[in-house]
Amino acid sequence: MKDYNVSANVSGPGGHISIGNQLRGSAHVSENPTLERLTLDYDGNLRVYRWFESNSTWVSIWALLQDWSLNWRAGSPCGPFGICEVDVEGGTIACTCPSGYTPISSTDFTKGCSTTRTPPGCGHDASTQQTIMVEQPDTDFYYNDLTWVTGVDHIEECKKICLSECKCIAATFSGSTCYLKGNSTLGYMEDGISAADRPILLMKLLGLPADATPKLRNRFLVPIIAVTTFVSVIVLGACVWWQKRRLHYTTWWRGAHSKAWDVVSNAGHVGPVRFSYQNLVEMISNFSYPLGEGGYGKVYKGCVKDQRCSLPTLVAVKVLKHGNKEKQFRAEIDTLSKIHHLNLVGLLGFCIGRHHKEKKLLVYEYLENGSLDQYLSPRSMEQPLPWSMRLFIAVGTARGIAYLHHECRPPILHCDIKPQNVLLDENFAPKVADFGFAARFCELEQSHLTMSGIRGTCGYMAPEWLKSGGITSKADVYSYGMLLLELIHGLNTTGGDHMSLIEWGFECLAAGSIIPDPQIRECGFGDPHPADVNVHQHLGTQEHLVDEEQEEWMQQQKLHLLRLALWCVHQLPACRPSMSDVVQLIEGSGDINDPPSCKCNHYNQYMRFQL
Repeated sequence: MKDYNVSANVSGPGGHISIGNQLRGSAHVSENPTLERLTLDYDGNLRVYRWFESNSTWVSIWALLQDWSLNWRAGSPCGPFGICEVDVEGGTIACTCPSGYTPISSTDFTKGCSTTRTPPGCGHDASTQQTIMVEQPDTDFYYNDLTWVTGVDHIEECKKICLSECKCIAATFSGSTCYLKGNSTLGYMEDGISAADRPILLMKLLGLPADATPKLRNRFLVPIIAVTTFVSVIVLGACVWWQKRRLHYTTWWRGAHSKAWDVVSNAGHVGPVRFSYQNLVEMISNFSYPLGEGGYGKVYKGCVKDQRCSLPTLVAVKVLKHGNKEKQFRAEIDTLSKIHHLNLVGLLGFCIGRHHKEKKLLVYEYLENGSLDQYLSPRSMEQPLPWSMRLFIAVGTARGIAYLHHECRPPILHCDIKPQNVLLDENFAPKVADFGFAARFCELEQSHLTMSGIRGTCGYMAPEWLKSGGITSKADVYSYGMLLLELIHGLNTTGGDHMSLIEWGFECLAAGSIIPDPQIRECGFGDPHPADVNVHQHLGTQEHLVDEEQEEWMQQQKLHLLRLALWCVHQLPACRPSMSDVVQLIEGSGDINDPPSCKCNHYNQYMRFQL
């Protein structure tokens, strides 16, 4: 099958793609002049490709069908007579040939399959040839171009209908209907639908000559069975022996190489890149530059060459501990490859080592300014982050967590929000990290998770987590509230008694102003700091105010966020706001009541306006 190129008009950024006077789709296009083409690919999908001069490569930047469950039904990606097996969740396809067929090309699966047992067509004498129907369960073809017959009670009746029609090359029996196919240019597909009436593909093939006697065939049957049985026993024994000799090859290696786990099976797929273990070891200079260690493994700094850019790209490589099971590793890959947000750390690639010494590795984008905790530690107080930057970090972190709770399907619970898991890029924009092993839950407000197998950090864990082990999304809200208190205070105090920070917050509310810590030299809006890059314009701060007005305005901002933080750390989960409400409130969408020091009665007491 061939690609068919069509000319199209593409407007400016976010513009439309039109052919003639008809709108065909829309795509986000860069303002910079680029060379692009619109292509109807062999799999039936319409794509926009952009030319990258740096490496002379066309890269797909948009596709009409983004959903794999629709994309693979649009055409015949495996070529004539090829069977397309689809993994919708993993976004991969695998091509095989039906019984009696062989691949036309061993390197290009789009060429399809062929057979030497093609039955005679119309007008040929079939008296000396026997035609048979070969069954292929759970398989269907894309379109039936002859006809269909209803009221067919048995599969044998469907076979007879196709055998009696000279134009019929295949049929599908499903329920009580027989669908006939006569076009050889379309391939087949594994249906994969869990229904009561699964389709059965029937392939018409040339069998033995019609005058061959059963006696002649049976003459070779007994020796063939005997030889086959003997060889099978020898092969089985050799396999058992070999398996015992290679116990160090783990079971997850076999699963990792299944067709459903090959997430980069074709060039058109955009997602995490699969690296070899040796390549990643070279990238991180044989584990020479450690960045830190988390609950699931150590992180190292590395350098990788981007295929779309001539310059090297810095990356952070997480080496997972042996205790992480394959199921957890698959969960992190599956989660991170589908999540894209400005305030969440992105996954660039992964590695599944074959040998037991080759660990599982994840490749993340590298954040130049490290984690937030190093800017809240006592040793950083000589040049603390200015308030405008701390506010900027608080807003971005809340947006990232709100995305996990309210935009992901299914929603995701982080379970370990703390300054160490908030990373800062070159402009100190925050990105939430280490959420790949987080728990998923389908109903955000009603589902509860038990504490077993879920991580957390003392000082940031909600009280219901420690008491009952049952948690909801409000546990993340509590952790964010503790993080927000530290940003307002300017110093990480959860290493000791975290309740002292909450008590400090209530003391500030009672005093009507933020009580400064003697260890901290608070920076105003005009104080120089390496992190204070365009933050005033981003947050709309009033740079023209005099020093006294600046100080008063900053105090009111801090008190506003302090009330919100104390609501987030309320003892009762029902009294805490959701993360979507937190984002609106932290951006100044309304006033907030002073939180009570005792248990509240109603969920909406924390604000005086309706969202």
